[in-house]
Amino acid sequence: MNIRSAFLASPKFELRIPGDTGTGESAFFRIAEDWRPALASAANFQPEVAFVFDPLSIPGEALQALPGIKVGVVTQPLTPGELSEALRRQRTGIGVLEWFTWFEEPPPEVRDLPLLSIVATSLDTRRLPSPPNLEQVAIAVPAWARPPGLSLDAELVASEESWPDCLEKLSRCGVMVYYSSEPLQLSMPLLPLALAHGLLLVSNQAFPPECGIEQEDEYLVRPVKDWARVVEKEQKGLGYFRAVRARAFQKARELFDASIVFRRLAVDATILKATCRTSPTRRQW
Repeated sequence: MNIRSAFLASPKFELRIPGDTGTGESAFFRIAEDWRPALASAANFQPEVAFVFDPLSIPGEALQALPGIKVGVVTQPLTPGELSEALRRQRTGIGVLEWFTWFEEPPPEVRDLPLLSIVATSLDTRRLPSPPNLEQVAIAVPAWARPPGLSLDAELVASEESWPDCLEKLSRCGVMVYYSSEPLQLSMPLLPLALAHGLLLVSNQAFPPECGIEQEDEYLVRPVKDWARVVEKEQKGLGYFRAVRARAFQKARELFDASIVFRRLAVDATILKATCRTSPTRRQW
């Protein structure tokens, strides 16, 4: 099935968008502060399916003019005002989206919105290094995930939105330490990106089981006081955690490959709309 797909998103989502979906021609339209040029270019592209990241940032009347089946990609919790606006658009038919995808189980307030899928994250893995360099042992730590008093000599990653700098730093490292007061989530883009580079991820928190990332097999959960000992073992080159890094690299590319994720979504959006189903996973039989 050949499907012409458009992706409309701000540059910070660039690495989550596939260069090629494998189901036909596709194009990425970068949304800047002024969304109108991107929307006009996407309309000229005449997509059959249009994926709109954070769709409520674009007025409903403007979305109305975009051709094709429109899929809203929700990437973070909606405010009460945004929830009300999403429901209003569906009721009035202005700026209506045929489908929504969510990064987590959607709240009960939006049970009447058409749910296509839950997609925690995706990565354009074709743009990432392969195979991983398991000889790299330098440490990376995100500026927002650094625990107080951390004494490790680490490369500081300042922002997830500066992708060229972020990728360059990850390519020089082999370990990422990540401190959090909450369970880890795949919607934190740097985590799957680190796994897809073959870094050893060490955190004080675990991923929820539904994320599909397994402790000890693909990342390590350790108290902060043990991080230095873990890093020392890896940096001595004794091979303690090389298998963990290799499995993490494979798992991230199997689960998060953007071309696979959006190929499935484009096909589902097309064939399920034809059957007039309101939600493939929430239908009441």
